[in-house]
Parts: sequence; C-alpha cells; structure tokens
Amino acid sequence: MTGAGVAVVTGGSRGVGKTITRVLSEMGYAVHICARHDEELRRTAEEIPNVRGARVDVTDRAATRAWLEAVIAQAGSIDVLVNNVGVMAAVGPFIRLDLEEWERVFDRNLFSMARICQQVVPVMMKRGGGCIINLSGGGGAYPRAYFSAYGCSKAAVLRFSDTLAEELKPFHIRVNAIAPGIQQSDLWRHAIRAGIHPPDGHDADPGKLAKLIRYLVSTPFVTGKFLHVEDAYEHIDEGVMAGELYTLRRISPSGRSVIAPAGYVSPSIRLT
Repeated sequence: MTGAGVAVVTGGSRGVGKTITRVLSEMGYAVHICARHDEELRRTAEEIPNVRGARVDVTDRAATRAWLEAVIAQAGSIDVLVNNVGVMAAVGPFIRLDLEEWERVFDRNLFSMARICQQVVPVMMKRGGGCIINLSGGGGAYPRAYFSAYGCSKAAVLRFSDTLAEELKPFHIRVNAIAPGIQQSDLWRHAIRAGIHPPDGHDADPGKLAKLIRYLVSTPFVTGKFLHVEDAYEHIDEGVMAGELYTLRRISPSGRSVIAPAGYVSPSIRLT
C-alpha cells in the first residue's frame, strides 16, 4: 500500500474514470479499479503506477461484492471511493423508449452505486473517516429533452449523495457529487449514435476534473455538495460551504429554500 491510503474507482480504466484514477495515483493512493474490458484494464494498469484492475460489471451484484471483499481483505481499508460508472442509454423521446431499458439505466447509474456504498461505508466507519465521490452531471440538475432516464437517475444520485452525507457526518465520512463537464466518452458517443448531439463548447478540460478530485479528497470541510468542474469552489470558505450553496434544493419565491416541512425534526438514529 502507498502512503496516502487506498482508493477504489469504478469504471476507472478510460475517459473520466481514467483521469480520476491517474490523479489519485499521483496523490499517492493505491488505486483499485474495475471495468468491463480486460484490454483497457491492462493498459491503464501499465500506464499508471499503483493501479490494480479487475474485470467486473457493477450490475453483477455477486461479482461486485466479491471484488470489494477481496480489495478490503488485501488492503485492510478503503479511504476513497469514487462511483464513476454510468450510462446514457435509453436516449430519445420518452413515449418511444423501451421502459425495461429505462429501468436498467437506474440499475447502473444509481442502484449499483448504493450497493457499493452500503458495502464500503462500514469499512470507512471502522477506519474513522473517508471520502466518497459520486459522479452525477449537469443532466441531474436541469431538464434535458430526450435524456429522461439519464437525468432522473443522476438527479437521484444527487439526493442520495447529500442524504448519505448527512447520515455520515458523525463518522467523518464526506460524501459529494460532481459534474465532470461534457467529455469525450462512451456516454456521449452513445447519444450521438442515437441522433442527439452535445451542446456547443462541450470539450471539458480533464485537468479541471483532476483539480476538483484533488480538492474534494483533500478538503476536510466539504460534504453534501454538488460541484461542477467550472465552479469557483476553491475560493469558498468553510462557513459558506456549510450553507446551501452548491446543492440541489427547492427555491421558494422568497428566495429561501424549503428543506423540510415546518416542525420537522430529524430523527436521532444510532449507527453502528
């Protein structure tokens, strides 16, 4: 194990995932990645130091659980978890979509993430802290015609992330969601094949993604946030980050967000 600790990145062998794998390796982490293609896993492990890859489809529950169990047994702990796997399938007018495919988008984009977190979080609790970064995207924050499955699943990722962040604050486990910008990836290549093209100026800078990952991994007061690679997050202090900036909220006409019904008290539940 390297000095910084152990990181896990799903879908870490190409595109956004490979950028994240590279920056975590540069930060000194031993990085365990999974993906569905052996050749890409091999190339990534050869190109980037301190990387171990496993051929795993995160929608395969048994295989994913076995992989994580092996990582934990070998490494002893997990310090950073990045849930990067996602799909932009079921693209097109909603009334024409195959709803079974629509549901499968949720299995890959949301449910697999929840299963992985449920397995990794107890390890982080035992360790006394950790950092979880979930990939969402701009499509989760605003409507985009013809991407209903992707948008709905990624919006769910945002609410899952900040809810989990609230639950895990007492355990010093930070949970954030990020939007990496529109990058050259299989997600957009699939959309283009379906006849839907990305907006102009879509080439996001991978360096900005690397910078955001470094910030989230190393900044102890940021949790429950949704940050885009273009945000001026590094200039925001701890007091501002404790508020509702960089979150997905309902905004009333008065300009105040409505978080919960009047009189609502968060239940006190002991996690062990």
